[in-house]
Amino acid sequence: MSKLIRWVLYFAIAASFLAARILTIDLGFFQLSLFRMAVLLLPVLVIMYLCAAKRNPLCLFPKGKRNFYSVCFMVAWFLYALISLAWTPDVSNGIRILYFLGAGTLCIVLFSTFFDKKEYFPILFRCMLVMIILQNLIGWYEIIFRNYHFLSEFNQTYYSSASRRIPIAMMGNPNDYALLMLFGVFIGYICYQCRRAKWEGIVSLFAAFSCCIHLLMSGSRACLLGLAMAAAMYAILLFKPSPKLLAALAGIAVGAALLLPDIRESLLSLLDFDFRPGHLNSVAVRLNLIRNGFCFLVQTGGFGTGVGGIEHSMLSAPYPTDGILNMHNWWMEIAAEFGILIFIGYLIFFCKLFVDLFHSVRTSNEPMIRAISMGLLFCMTGFLISGISPSSVMPLEWLWVFWAVTVAFQGLLASDSSRPPFYKQWIQRKKPSKSQT
Repeated sequence: MSKLIRWVLYFAIAASFLAARILTIDLGFFQLSLFRMAVLLLPVLVIMYLCAAKRNPLCLFPKGKRNFYSVCFMVAWFLYALISLAWTPDVSNGIRILYFLGAGTLCIVLFSTFFDKKEYFPILFRCMLVMIILQNLIGWYEIIFRNYHFLSEFNQTYYSSASRRIPIAMMGNPNDYALLMLFGVFIGYICYQCRRAKWEGIVSLFAAFSCCIHLLMSGSRACLLGLAMAAAMYAILLFKPSPKLLAALAGIAVGAALLLPDIRESLLSLLDFDFRPGHLNSVAVRLNLIRNGFCFLVQTGGFGTGVGGIEHSMLSAPYPTDGILNMHNWWMEIAAEFGILIFIGYLIFFCKLFVDLFHSVRTSNEPMIRAISMGLLFCMTGFLISGISPSSVMPLEWLWVFWAVTVAFQGLLASDSSRPPFYKQWIQRKKPSKSQT
């Protein structure tokens, strides 16, 4: 039974990248995609597995492993969201958001339970890479022929006649596609490092290079900054520069970027604010969305608007947003919608995951574990800023699957190295020895 569940999870990985664009059943209130079929099937299979093995459901929680907090937090987040339906101003949208959060939580719990050996992870990342290559091929088709099959008629007309050739594939808009391409660069890196044959390495490198080109063509400033941050993290891990050298290199990078006209204009546009009613530019709109988010937090006493409540609350918000209702900032979206406690819990979840991967890069003696840790660390570094690029990352099913694989890998790290985390080693070095005292 556990083998069958793993095969369904493999299928869920591939299906999550299709974004309900093909092979769906329209139920009126719900688009039943291949991924959603897998999500509905998995609880049934898990119940059968638990009954057949006569195991307690608590066995699904990885007690004693590094990902124990991650799994528990996701379950707590889902339960809080479920309770917040009691005060959300938009119950129907709340149920919709609850599905995405529930699907992500289910994947995180099950991936952490059934992928508990390092041999599984190269397969998981290869599944992702195959689907990313598919999205790349669709993107190249759109670039060459300017023909968009997965957009509404209005958007097809707009992007077909736009001055720039912008790839979108099945992601719905350039920002969502850019985020996928950013992660695709480093998933390609992981697959290259975990290659079994020469041709796999070549395909992985070409896929990563293609993702990089598509990311540049998307024009997403946040994702491009995320790529630069990930590249900086790679340089830090590879060369381990001193703080002074790091500051000097950062200054040189900023200076070089300002000398390039396209990059300079893109960066300076981030400082272009226009708050005049009816003339709001994109930067001003995003700032007003954040200001409204803080207002929602104050109005709700720190509990948040409730699941799915941001868009409805934005209709009567104090600061104008020119009809834009989504938060366009993942970090602020969590705080404004789910409150301070969940936001702090998410920060701990993210930071602990980051630290565990960083510790693995510094201490692991296994090349595969170290390579996967580095690739995931680059994705997390880029996500710090690229998470504000899409209107919301909550509906991105492929991203929930990615986090599920990452959290499952976090649990594997517990048995990979017995050395204490790097920050504990640093504290121990700072303590004076008995002979010194």
